[in-house]
Amino acid sequence: MSPAGAQLRIHGKVPHVEAIQRSYAMMVRNAMLARLKVMSFFQGFEFRRSHSLVLGTGHMPMCCVYFLKEDLMPDGNANTGEVRFDSEVRIGFSVFLINNDPDETEDRLDDAYQVIFQGLLRDSTLYHNPQFQIESFSRGSRQHFYGSMPQANETPYAEMRAELTCNLGAIEYEPIEEDMLETVHVETVHPPGADEDEVQRIYSVYDVDMLDKGDDDNG
Repeated sequence: MSPAGAQLRIHGKVPHVEAIQRSYAMMVRNAMLARLKVMSFFQGFEFRRSHSLVLGTGHMPMCCVYFLKEDLMPDGNANTGEVRFDSEVRIGFSVFLINNDPDETEDRLDDAYQVIFQGLLRDSTLYHNPQFQIESFSRGSRQHFYGSMPQANETPYAEMRAELTCNLGAIEYEPIEEDMLETVHVETVHPPGADEDEVQRIYSVYDVDMLDKGDDDNG
């Protein structure tokens, strides 16, 4: 996968190494959040990136899109070649509503679920984009929760909590080798049977610059 972000130079003669500003898992979470914010169903909602919060009527309706977990399993044989993981990321969604009418609120929770899953899973720009690649959505789930807020006069609320598991494919960690070819030593030798005194011996040492001249000009 081609990461997006800055470049690092570890050693003067080591080629540039690309480094990302955010992990692919967080890029996926941010991309999903950005798409939900512009959907008409969620106009007027407060958005959060964390499920850890104190509920209050002033924050509802609310939609949270948050990172849950990333599992990294070997991609191929773990003891062969560079480090490569197969990444599987779990993203969570929570939609909070004030529950004035249980039947109507349940329908609204179901609407939120449909909007999230239909809107994200049918959006090809989500899993085919320059920043990351979602190879598959392997699992999903949802639950409905009901409760009341003691700090708000026992106001009843309802929550739709859902999860999506995304496979991001191979995450590669190629080794940075600092044992680089820096100089080449060339020496002429006399041919077999020739008098060494009649052959001029030449020694040349060439410095091997592994970096592009354009990179040096840019610092």
